[in-house]
Amino acid sequence: MALPTTNLSMSAIQTEFGGSNPISLSEYYKGGSFVSAGATDPNTIPTSGTITIGDFRGASAAAPTYAFSAGSYTVLEGSSESITVNTTNVSNGTTLYWSLASDPGNDIVTDSGSFTISSNSGSFTVSAASDSNNESTETLTLQLRTGSTSGTIRDTADLNIQNVANINLTPATDTLPIVDEDGTVSAAGGIQLEGTSSADTYNIGTIIDGVQSQEHSNVWITGGDPADYEARVTVTSGTVNSNVSFTNNGTGTSVGSWITLSGTNYLWIWQTTSELSNTFTITLEIRDSATQTVQDSATVELNFETVFVPA
Repeated sequence: MALPTTNLSMSAIQTEFGGSNPISLSEYYKGGSFVSAGATDPNTIPTSGTITIGDFRGASAAAPTYAFSAGSYTVLEGSSESITVNTTNVSNGTTLYWSLASDPGNDIVTDSGSFTISSNSGSFTVSAASDSNNESTETLTLQLRTGSTSGTIRDTADLNIQNVANINLTPATDTLPIVDEDGTVSAAGGIQLEGTSSADTYNIGTIIDGVQSQEHSNVWITGGDPADYEARVTVTSGTVNSNVSFTNNGTGTSVGSWITLSGTNYLWIWQTTSELSNTFTITLEIRDSATQTVQDSATVELNFETVFVPA
């Protein structure tokens, strides 16, 4: 409510703009602790120098606004993230508060706090606890408050707790000799990536005349959830002979396409039922689904040598 234009008192100025007794006009310069730069002042409240009670006739405090700088923030487990708050018409030195709507997994070290506004901006830090669980990204709700950590909610934002995973495709390079020299030409070679909480394995091997030879089998992810990642295979060198066909067994996908690792079996196989001599290289990549950043890659060279030997 605007201050009166007559019979103006110090107590009325205090009621409109804030402050605690004892007060003096020198506390109420525009842009200072109590009178924001956006205040309405028909008689122009000075920012310094001489100030009189008449300068406040008809003046009113501008309505403050409060907002997180973004609608969503991400913090890695075991790390911290700075959260910025922007305001308007909020005096320097004003204390604001933050809290979490809930934190059932105790993922954040401290669930509430306070910070100070300066030049209509302020910030605070949230820290995520570290654990060894394989988890999907969890989303909590940040709350911006005035008055106290349980005061009026002025804005909200998502806080995503992202699991920290160790991605390691081992071996990073491998060569598969695929030699079939019996009377039935049937040879295949490729890679398998399993992504479940119980079988996070990276397998490289061959199948010759129906017999599988698993040359390598290693864990590809620890401390993370496979569902947060995507994989793809591409032929990166050499020319695949026309007699070599590709199959995407299980829940695999076509060459060059990304697939989310949410199932149990991703199998990419190149196979032949004809005589040939052919070498080419496959690259397997793993990337973070959210950031689209490639975390690791591996190459497998397939050396087909299939010969029909008459009985």
